[in-house]
Amino acid sequence: MPNRILALAAFLSTAFLTWFFTAHLLSPSLDEGIYLNGAHRILQGQVPYRDFFAFTGPILYWTGALAEWLGGPAIPNLRIVTATAIGFTAVGIFYLAKRLGGQPAAITGTLFWFAITIDLWHRLELNHRWLSGGLMSLAGVLLFCAPRPSRVQFGAAGALIALAAWTTPSFAIAIVILFLYFLISSRTAALDFTIGVAIAGVIPVAVLGMQGALIPFFENLMWASSNYSTANKFSFGYTFSQIPLRYQLHVYSSVGIVPVVFALLLGLRVWRKDQELDLPLAYTAAFFMTSYPKWDANQLLFVNAAFIACAAGLFFRYLPARLEPIATGLISVPCAFVILNLWGLSGMQMPYASRTGTLYGIAPNVSAMERIESVIPAGATVFVYPYMTELYPLLRVT
Repeated sequence: MPNRILALAAFLSTAFLTWFFTAHLLSPSLDEGIYLNGAHRILQGQVPYRDFFAFTGPILYWTGALAEWLGGPAIPNLRIVTATAIGFTAVGIFYLAKRLGGQPAAITGTLFWFAITIDLWHRLELNHRWLSGGLMSLAGVLLFCAPRPSRVQFGAAGALIALAAWTTPSFAIAIVILFLYFLISSRTAALDFTIGVAIAGVIPVAVLGMQGALIPFFENLMWASSNYSTANKFSFGYTFSQIPLRYQLHVYSSVGIVPVVFALLLGLRVWRKDQELDLPLAYTAAFFMTSYPKWDANQLLFVNAAFIACAAGLFFRYLPARLEPIATGLISVPCAFVILNLWGLSGMQMPYASRTGTLYGIAPNVSAMERIESVIPAGATVFVYPYMTELYPLLRVT
């Protein structure tokens, strides 16, 4: 089957299943409410950084505002942004894995990543790292879909990573790493990449400048880098608490796959002198560094896509061809079972007719929300503790 058809199928299926299984979840997120409330404020005429504090780039707020403007304030509509980002990431995995190991690697790598990602369905809420990771993955599509990217593809890849940096500022590190790689390997590629970064990067600068929010943006960024980032520095692989048994594969694979893939790529590059590994090595290094300064296991789940793609690609690259069907089946069947198992888990959730659409959650969360909703009318002005910001969109308050 042609690669483009398979890649389109990967995008559509992963995006739809992500939305189907997660968009209606009542999950009191620590962060999602911040982004949803910020997006709603934009539609009320407010400007991020100038009128309210924001510690990430503006792209997620603008994207969320666009989603609410198009589909209304119902949370299931707003989570289309995350579902789309997951689809972008799946396509990025597909092309990186295929570049290294062919179609079997592309199919199994994409399926394995999606299985362990969708199984953590309570994490698939609106988040700047899902969106920036999806944009970085789209850049990977342009870099890996052809043996030699065109000048336009190098420029478009730079533009996408620039937008990722305007979503999650740490992606600026990825820009630097890839620019240095291109500068060493091809000055023309470095120039085209830089032009793309500049063209896409100047748009948010112009918008914030016209809104009088550019200086407040840098002030917010400096505050976050000196306060939030410093307080959230974690050693590599750090876990906050005991990991439930069913999630240990997810966490430890995301932590362990980073050094293993790096070691394999470097070892094979030196031993076999395989120059085709240079760009995947630079790309995975750039993706990994975007986790700075949070190297904990939870954050590594946001960047494991590139490493899973490389692992699948290297596995099939050196696997004898006669064993490929067996390996594909052994990997694909358990992954498909994990995805199908979510159907039963989703049926165990209780319905909750919230002010922002029908949601489904566990009984304690539903009853708690019903009690809160009974005493706080819609449209009220309330203060919500920062770790409960999901109440803003759920209650439709400001």
